[in-house]
Formats: sequence, structure tokens, C-alpha cells
Amino acid sequence: MTNMNPAGSNHPLRGEVAKRFREVSVLAGFMDEAHFGAFAQEFLSTLSDPDKVAFLQAVQNARIHLATLPAMADFAAEIKPVDAADVSALIAQERFSEIFGASGYRFSWVDPKKLVAVQAFVNVQQEEVPLDEAGLLEYALPTDWSVPVELSFIPPLGPIYVVTSSPHLAGVQIRTDAETGNIIIQPPPHANLVQVLQVGGRYYLRNGYHRVAGALSEGVGSIPALVVDAVQPSDVGIPTLGWGGFNGVYLAGLQRPPLVSDFKGPISVQIRMREKRYGASVSLQISPLNIGV
Repeated sequence: MTNMNPAGSNHPLRGEVAKRFREVSVLAGFMDEAHFGAFAQEFLSTLSDPDKVAFLQAVQNARIHLATLPAMADFAAEIKPVDAADVSALIAQERFSEIFGASGYRFSWVDPKKLVAVQAFVNVQQEEVPLDEAGLLEYALPTDWSVPVELSFIPPLGPIYVVTSSPHLAGVQIRTDAETGNIIIQPPPHANLVQVLQVGGRYYLRNGYHRVAGALSEGVGSIPALVVDAVQPSDVGIPTLGWGGFNGVYLAGLQRPPLVSDFKGPISVQIRMREKRYGASVSLQISPLNIGV
């Protein structure tokens, strides 16, 4: 972790790289030593030798506890369909059709306790969860898919930096508004829905981990989700997660797979995880253009 000055200031010493960490819960019980070591390497490097030994014992205890749990027999997570009127505005969006129009999808209320976790970590900080049905629909299936970013521009030709803490930044889009003569630079929208993939009768959470974990903490018994039928276990993986995600084929072979509900319990441990920033830069070239009439 970044060295701080003796006065206890949060500012790093001159010459040090500023780093920010957040508390996360990790499903360590489902990770072997090699995978957990790679995932938590930076955190482990901040511990003293005695603290590291104690922490790694806690990780081993999580694995031991997992071995005592019975196989999971009931994976049926879907409870009832979402009323079509509640998602009509969402389906009407052009971007929704582009992403999901060709897939076999449906909207269902699902039991969050039966959702298999593909992502190996979630933030400890809790979401603010509505408890009424209308609030849960907006919470889980929002129509605003914009990705929050910070913009900085070095005039007159840039570059323009587009930076965010969201891992869903997938480059930038550049478009023109012919009526106003404006050039618009923005990140493409992210389908920020609670998404579930169904494969072989198991329901894997694809997106919306912090919202589902928050709902579980509040005792919410069902949450609306976009459910998509996948073809094979390899379709389940989320490539952008790297060491922070589980392999779909590995999950399909477990009689007791990791569940989102396991983030609170003896199978998980808490670590400090370095916050990452994601971004893109855009450079400009302006050349005079003379057109004769």
C-alpha cells in the first residue's frame, strides 16, 4: 500500500504513486492457492509475515468449510415472469434490440439465493436497495445505460481523455449532430441490467453483482432479471474478469458451486483491492479546407 507521511495525511509522499483501495469480499473457499495468490497478490504484499500467515489460514478455513457443505440439488431460480408492461419501455430501446434481439431472452423474477456466482468478488460497501416491486424493477432493470466518465481536454488539439472507474467502458463513440454542427464523443452505453444465464438448469449471474448482493443483505426474496438461455458452460465465463472470475466449465462440474449468497459467510474473506481506472484517449487533427464555388 502507498506510504503515507508521518502526520497521518491521506496524501502519499512525494515521488510515490497514489493508490486507492476498497474493501471487497472474495469467495476464497472456491479458489486454490495458485488462483487466490494471483488474485490477492497486491493485498498479500501489504501484510506483515505474521499477518500473512494468519490471513492465509483464514483462507484455508474457508476451503475446509466448503468441504463440509452438501451438494446443491435445487437450482430452479425462476419464480414468475415479469409483467410485460413493466419492461415494455426497456424492450423498445433500439440498443436493447441490437444486443438481445437475436437471443432467447425473457424477464423473470428470480430467487437471488439460487444464483451461481461467476465473479469471485464484490464490494463490501452495500447498495441502497428498494423493497417495493416498482423500486426493484428500476433497481435491477434500469433504462439509463450511460457509463459515468470524467473528461479532460488539452487545447487546442487534445488529446481528450475519457476516464472512468467503471469496467464497462468499451472505448468511445464519435458521432455528429448535423443540426447543431456538434461533434459528440461519448462511451457506448452498457446494458446495465441484472442479467442471468441459464445453462443446464443452473442460473449464473452475468451482471449486477453488487445489486444482487445488496438485495440478499436486505432479505429480498426475489429480484427481476433478464434471463438468457446459453448453449454450453463455456458461454458463462466473463473474460474481462481475469483472475477475478470463475471458469464456466469449472462451475458446471461442481456439485456445490459458488453462490452470490456466499459473499456473506464463512466461504468468503475480506481483502483490500486496488481500485482500477479505465479510459481512452482521442486525438484531433484539424486541417483547413478550401472549397471553391
